[in-house]
Amino acid sequence: MNQENRISIDLSWLVLMLAIPLLLQNSWVEGMFYDGHLYAAFGKNAAEKGHWLVPHLIDSAYPQFSQHPPFVFILEGIFFKIFGVSVVSARMFVSLFVLLTLGFIFKSSKDERDKTFALIGAFLFIIIPPLLKKSRFPNMDIPLMLFVFGALYKYYKAQLYLTKINWVYCGIYFGLALLSKGAMGLLVPAGIGFHLIFSKRWKNLLMPGFWGAFCLGLGIFSLWPLSLMSAGKYHIFQEYLGYVFGLGKGEYATDFHSPFYTYPLFLIKQTPHLLIPFCYGLYRWLKKKECNDFVIFSYACFFGMMTLLTFSSVKVSNYLLPLYPFYAICAAWGLLPLIEKYSSKFKMTVFVLAFAAPLVLLIFPLTNKSRRDQPLYKSLDVLSRANKVSSVKNWNIVQGVYPFWNVANWVGWKGLGNAYSIDDAKFLESIKSNDSSHAWLLSLKRFEEMNDKENFIQLYRSEKEKLVIMIKKSVLDSSPHVQGRK
Repeated sequence: MNQENRISIDLSWLVLMLAIPLLLQNSWVEGMFYDGHLYAAFGKNAAEKGHWLVPHLIDSAYPQFSQHPPFVFILEGIFFKIFGVSVVSARMFVSLFVLLTLGFIFKSSKDERDKTFALIGAFLFIIIPPLLKKSRFPNMDIPLMLFVFGALYKYYKAQLYLTKINWVYCGIYFGLALLSKGAMGLLVPAGIGFHLIFSKRWKNLLMPGFWGAFCLGLGIFSLWPLSLMSAGKYHIFQEYLGYVFGLGKGEYATDFHSPFYTYPLFLIKQTPHLLIPFCYGLYRWLKKKECNDFVIFSYACFFGMMTLLTFSSVKVSNYLLPLYPFYAICAAWGLLPLIEKYSSKFKMTVFVLAFAAPLVLLIFPLTNKSRRDQPLYKSLDVLSRANKVSSVKNWNIVQGVYPFWNVANWVGWKGLGNAYSIDDAKFLESIKSNDSSHAWLLSLKRFEEMNDKENFIQLYRSEKEKLVIMIKKSVLDSSPHVQGRK
């Protein structure tokens, strides 16, 4: 056993030790990106209310969600069934897919090169800032990342070693990628297409296993529309097709177009520590001819998927997640000569980080309080202290004073009833009614214009945000007067 492999054996478990606190530090802190509340609510409502096949948010928003397949939310619902519904389990769910991808990267890189190369790739992968940020809330792109990587790597193994079982695995992973985020599963054919171009192995197209894997993936995806059809809800799939192909409302139907350089610029700004060795690895391959088949395959997959995403009119950072495993592997190839030269220093760096990171994050956490939707969480805290959470079932946003989907997704995740966007006329009508189940989010100016302010209690008030969240005083009549916090 050579020195490089001894180093990798000593350090491989330390990478995992580093990954866990990076992914899960202060995972109990409330507050997520608003899409995180949405996707967590889908899993919760599947587990608690039986909305498995058609995701459900609240009655007033996304009563039947059709923009994405429900597969990830079904997995999340099963996870909640086992571990309970909480913000911790929601973050554990998505982090699990990161850890599985990390292990997949290490195993594949070790099999195709050596353990030192695998260690570098795994280490670089887990210190990608956008990946860590997206791992803080439930989403579909991180499970998609695992399945895309699995499909492409099994394709690589199948066409290289002519093994039927790897074609089967390739098809299964491809199908799961399609079930995770529909059209985004086409990143798999994009990666394969560029590998055919880079390697000039066009004969792969003649392999029965190639087309068998493709058909198997489509067959697995077809389980969704077939299930909808059997349940009498095929219209959900029709709505999904309209959404994907721009016939309905949604990100694919928007008139907004991002410039073609959006993603390269994002990588330059967010991941320079990977981009530099990535480019040097490319130099090693193209100029020095220092490369093996697996690294060429990884570059092909990266550029194939990047090309497909570049042609998309809408470019958001989470679409890049499936590229990150290949990005890390290619960067590892560029960094490998330096690590081999200074192996002892690299070993010490990983060792120190693995032991220091948990302590540093415990003492100086990146976040130890909710920084998202604080008005909502502080209002809920006031209601909780008065034991009146269940008394408020309708959250009304007056004249767009607060983003509707932030409220609706939060209400769905917390199980607080419904959310509505109302105009001033509807607002006046609602405050005059005898219904005490309402909360209103309105501007500070509109609140000060009210003639009957004494009949309401402010759950939250902020001069800076010019925002008031209020309920009728009668809701807390049986509790001590509680003034909302700023």
